[in-house]
Amino acid sequence: MGKVRAEGDLIRLQQIADDEPLRQRLAAVHPGDSVTLEVGGFVGRWRRTADAIEPLDVNVRQAWADMHSEPGRTVDIQLVTTGGSRLVTFGVAGQLWDDAASQYR
Repeated sequence: MGKVRAEGDLIRLQQIADDEPLRQRLAAVHPGDSVTLEVGGFVGRWRRTADAIEPLDVNVRQAWADMHSEPGRTVDIQLVTTGGSRLVTFGVAGQLWDDAASQYR
């Protein structure tokens, strides 16, 4: 699990500390694609930009804004995990699970 100082509107990849594999995986994501992360205990989707990740959804942006409203706050950052396996949303393949046709009725 990495650490990042909660500041600004996005997370620059070089700001992620204590988890080089996470930083490398995020660097491998194409700009514009999204990834699901747990940041400061809040799970949500983030979009890759040229050299950073930014909150994608309104609720994620609000949670991030709340986190960085406390000066100097450091929060945990990690890929979403379930039962010990890492579930990560990269690009269109992961977004297909969000499609209404893919949901159980």
